[in-house]
Amino acid sequence: MLRVESGLFFANADAVRDAIKHHAGQPGIRGVVLDAEAIPFVDITAVRMLDELADDLHRNGQRLVLAHDLGQVGDLLAQHPDSEVEVRPTIAEAIASVRATDPATEELS
Repeated sequence: MLRVESGLFFANADAVRDAIKHHAGQPGIRGVVLDAEAIPFVDITAVRMLDELADDLHRNGQRLVLAHDLGQVGDLLAQHPDSEVEVRPTIAEAIASVRATDPATEELS
């Protein structure tokens, strides 16, 4: 689980993407939950970055799940219905969603 505590926009979109990819590249990571509760605003560049990142992760068998789709973040993502970015209202639901599709946790059930 990662958290961005600022706006998500053109000036920091690449840094956020790189940080997420770095963490997603660790062994055993099946998905990344991005806590959006502290993201007060997002621009179209950042939304495109999230879409592209979700596609990249999906190709690697991983998922990007956004928790707390507050305000503008959720509104802009909703305008991209083809997006691989999954949105859940809480962190717990986002984590549960990642775990539900993880083959390792299915074996434990």
